[in-house]
Amino acid sequence: MICEICHGEGSLATLFGETRPCPECNGSGVASCCDTAGAHYVASYRDDAFEPRKCDYCGQEYRGPAVYCSLECATDDI
Repeated sequence: MICEICHGEGSLATLFGETRPCPECNGSGVASCCDTAGAHYVASYRDDAFEPRKCDYCGQEYRGPAVYCSLECATDDI
């Protein structure tokens, strides 16, 4: 799901004309449709440039550089 705050751009303009990463999606432009409250860290695990793979903890398919699909799975597998 495209981030509603930055409209998928991944950054926001400041009053001084500079840009900063969007705090909602951490600069990815993608927000989680399943857990909107957790979109800050869920989006950081997702990257559509990667091939689909299964999470090492829960087995859910996702795209990203991590071996886990979310922060919850990473912390639950301790």
